[in-house]
Amino acid sequence: MSKILRNFHRFFLSSVMRKTVFLFLLSVILVSCEKNIFFQENKKIEGEKWLMNQPCEFTVGVSDIHRNYDFYLNIRNTADYKYSNLYLFLHTYYPGGTTSVDTLECTLAQPDGKWIGTGFGRIKYQQIPIKQNVRFPRAGTYRFQIFQAMRGDVEGISDIGLRIENAKPN
Repeated sequence: MSKILRNFHRFFLSSVMRKTVFLFLLSVILVSCEKNIFFQENKKIEGEKWLMNQPCEFTVGVSDIHRNYDFYLNIRNTADYKYSNLYLFLHTYYPGGTTSVDTLECTLAQPDGKWIGTGFGRIKYQQIPIKQNVRFPRAGTYRFQIFQAMRGDVEGISDIGLRIENAKPN
């Protein structure tokens, strides 16, 4: 009887130990993947209709100006979006009053009309790189405004977001 108990005890501890180690490693991997995110926020577009003069605004506080960052746009569109591209204006307001405006073209569909983003059903999601390996020039509060630049109100865009990651060392 003691041999059976010993084998059961050895098997049970071994099985529990393996599961514990697996769960620990999995949690470390998941946490480390998200550790590179410096800032991320998504704004819902009311009624999936983005008005021409309606900016999505994001405020980011920056203290580390010696680190490099990667910038991404998060875009959710529905099957109701009628175009393959989305043109945007990115207004950046720097601490101290300087501003800049960038024009961005985001490709949402292939030439044959197939959506590029991921997702099931009528909603597709994309994360589009817009600036890579850049530094903030000074510490302080930055404000980013994203306007759609499609010459009229646009239907079929459900969310717009800004994601800033700590750049990976070269």
